[in-house]
Amino acid sequence: MPGGTTLGLTIHARCGTNARELTGSRLAAEVARRYSLQVEYGGADRHVHRITPAVSVLVVTYQHAPFIAECLDGILAQQTDFPFEVIIGEDGSDDGTREICIAYADAHPDRIRLFLRDRALTQLPLDPDGIVPIKRLNGRFTRQAARADVLAFCEGDDCWTDPTKLQRQYDVLQDDPRAAAVIHRVTVTWPTDEQNPWQYALPARSRLTTEDVIWDRGTPTCAVMMRNVGLEHPDYLDWSCRTLSVDYLVRAVASFYGDTHVIDRDMAVHRKHPGGISQSALYRERIRLAASTRNLYLGIRALSPPDRRRVLYPKLAAVSGKLALADLADRRIGHAVRHGAEAIAFAFSAPGELVRQRHRWWDPLVATLRRRPPAQPGTTSGSIAFSPTVPARTAKVSSETSSPRAHRT
Repeated sequence: MPGGTTLGLTIHARCGTNARELTGSRLAAEVARRYSLQVEYGGADRHVHRITPAVSVLVVTYQHAPFIAECLDGILAQQTDFPFEVIIGEDGSDDGTREICIAYADAHPDRIRLFLRDRALTQLPLDPDGIVPIKRLNGRFTRQAARADVLAFCEGDDCWTDPTKLQRQYDVLQDDPRAAAVIHRVTVTWPTDEQNPWQYALPARSRLTTEDVIWDRGTPTCAVMMRNVGLEHPDYLDWSCRTLSVDYLVRAVASFYGDTHVIDRDMAVHRKHPGGISQSALYRERIRLAASTRNLYLGIRALSPPDRRRVLYPKLAAVSGKLALADLADRRIGHAVRHGAEAIAFAFSAPGELVRQRHRWWDPLVATLRRRPPAQPGTTSGSIAFSPTVPARTAKVSSETSSPRAHRT
């Protein structure tokens, strides 16, 4: 089976002045060692530790001084009938972000748990010429600190704009034990006035299957609430070191444990700016990004239940084919042949799935061959795509999930 070989990841981790190679269990041991050195600001006996949180809100931040206060204000403004904790992973900023986080932790000891990280511990050097030159551990460490069975996310440069967001999403998970995640609409802003805000459009359906999630990568992290499942797989760490899209890896694996519900309401802002990770140089390298995407879906396959993996093969065929085209454009003929053959192998591994999902890959393929953008995805494709924004105050609210239990009138 394509991509089924054992991971051969080599890590060059500097410990003191000595360098050593880490693979497999040694990699896990090194990450565990680094996590054990993390110290919580104010100790582990603050007021927040005396509650049993129903939801852990995870905030990963670095160099977000212009945004972090608004991010935390939006979280602290949440009106819920359940307790929640806010876990901040501050990754050694020197622009004032750290000081702002400390001030908030001091002012809200009943809600906030703060970890002031050392980047010497959270930046794990990998192969400098590889797909992921450095493994950033701040997000992983922040997730590991969570005590609740439900996770919500808001990166330090994003913000929540609806004080009922947490309650609305939590109510959905409580009402449907088979649901794995809940998402909603999000406004996207850019740093200049010339770039108008956009909104991630959602499918008209109120539920997304694993197949939908696999093909739809548009939802920003700040829109996601999910059950804390799937991360205990022994190979999760290895695969997370092979892709740039770890947040999506987490969400996609969770989708194998239940459907994703959709709330048709704008409740957050996702910022695109030069300091954001998605705007970094790594994401602008075509070959690296295509290879990372391939590894992402190989990782989803490896971490998912064996009886559910066939649904992935059409997507794996598509991303391997895209990597082959990128190789060909870069005159990497040998790589192009190998990845092209891999795409064909994946396609014929599950021909029934390829036919059933043809509406998801055929139209984009035809559009690519014609050298023009694909048509705006509609509800038949289930794709999450950009569309001009509608002001949040006039946004249509789904009749199924419009009112949180704690705020019904």
